[in-house]
Amino acid sequence: MKKLFKIALLALVVSVVSCVTSEDETTDVQQTIFKATIDGQVFDYGNTSNEITAFVEVTLWDNKRLVISGTDFNLNTSLKLTIGETFLEDPIATGLYKIGTLQDHLETNLYYFNSNDTNENTTASSEYYSGVYGCDVLASNQVGEINITNLDTQNKTVSGTFSGTLFRWIDVTTGELKSVELENGMFSLPYIDRTEDENPDINIISARVDGFRMVTDDPGSPDSRRSQSSGIDKIRIQGYDGNFGRLTISIPSDVKTGTDYVYQPDGSSQSVGISFENRINIPENLLSNNPDQSNDSYISISNHNEDTNVIEGTFYIENSEIEDRTITDGYFKVTYIDNID
Repeated sequence: MKKLFKIALLALVVSVVSCVTSEDETTDVQQTIFKATIDGQVFDYGNTSNEITAFVEVTLWDNKRLVISGTDFNLNTSLKLTIGETFLEDPIATGLYKIGTLQDHLETNLYYFNSNDTNENTTASSEYYSGVYGCDVLASNQVGEINITNLDTQNKTVSGTFSGTLFRWIDVTTGELKSVELENGMFSLPYIDRTEDENPDINIISARVDGFRMVTDDPGSPDSRRSQSSGIDKIRIQGYDGNFGRLTISIPSDVKTGTDYVYQPDGSSQSVGISFENRINIPENLLSNNPDQSNDSYISISNHNEDTNVIEGTFYIENSEIEDRTITDGYFKVTYIDNID
């Protein structure tokens, strides 16, 4: 329902700003441009001249994170650009944002989804982790770029170009890796300002994995629920960072506020675990509990309200599921679905 409301509202806004009234013939027509050539095919998400099957949404979060999303329901495809992140110091500005080159700017990326080019049972409005194309942000060379040529903060419009090489996330069954070229990308769009304070109850997982910052931001992420499907009554929190990877946290459902849960190298805490799947290298015999994890690894619960199903905490992991992989600055706050009560 919220999705339908957002689409309807956005369509109304676009139609209003695009009108030229007879009373003021000097009014500029607001053009919505968001298009690119992907794998040789032109996709124009700003073209709604024939029928309303496509829409574009642009949000500038806290002046530090710009998200441009386009969806075509007729073709069942979507395209998204992300630039910056709210935890960074620098605000969004005109200039070239490179993707790759091993910079700690993993937040800038290009995403493309086509339901006809995936084995997943998904649609353009419900992208899934393994069905989306994106740039390799950990590449040692530049693999993409977004160039903001104009940012008008008074009239709230943004323009620019973009291009890159995108690959689909590795199929863990076949090991398939497919790439597409995105060329001639351009955008000229109105945007809305928003702040994260508008949604203080947002679900989130954040951490640094081997020094790189991970923040969950994909649709439906984090996915958090309590169940006994594994034979153990536990809460499973799974979050996706579109740029970097997938982080899964498993903890007993009876964890208490103010309690630290320490990993045991002998594997005695089987119901406690954190695993990470790198988008570039999936997977490496992931374990929910690694006997090589040090005694310094822990999950600390700062709040667990069993009435509202809200759980919050921090975590630190040495050797993770792979030797020498360290997860630091871990934090989560989610409302989970209780499939037992």
